[in-house]
Amino acid sequence: MIQLKADSVDLNGQYPAALRVKEGNQLNMEITDPLGGTLAKINVDGDSYQIVYPRKNKKVSKNADHWSGIPLRWSSTLLLGRFPCPTVQEQRKAEILESTGDRVRFRIQGSKGNVQTYSFLVKERLLKDWPTELRWESEWPGRKSWVEFEFDRPEGDSGSPLQWKAKSDRGELKVRWESRSVTPIE
Repeated sequence: MIQLKADSVDLNGQYPAALRVKEGNQLNMEITDPLGGTLAKINVDGDSYQIVYPRKNKKVSKNADHWSGIPLRWSSTLLLGRFPCPTVQEQRKAEILESTGDRVRFRIQGSKGNVQTYSFLVKERLLKDWPTELRWESEWPGRKSWVEFEFDRPEGDSGSPLQWKAKSDRGELKVRWESRSVTPIE
């Protein structure tokens, strides 16, 4: 169970959410009002996204690549307690722009003319390097988007952030874990 605080065109206010997340970018999340009524259901399965707003009788699918300011391709990654990173294929194309002290910044040129830039601020937590901030920028011909993440409260041995915030040109979303249970998939 998580608590969401959203300030975007998609959702505005503070709400509880129940979720199920699986490796391989699979997510089912139900956001409810304080009385338990469903405000939104978000389903991510690989590159297929579906967002349903039952009260508004509104359905958004496939082309909805962001929700409340965060790219949906990272939703399961973030809610599994990991940090947004480029894919392995993208990492092979990375050009390091800065790597000094606690700052790492790199750029990736995509095959379709897009450019992504990742800028991490890393601090030592739990005797390990741990990202506390990330600024991600994506540029396409005629379109630019960005997201700034802040990560906090690393969980015991896993180091998963139990609290994080994402702010972008499309809105702001804060997430705080109320209870977190990780069950291996059999």
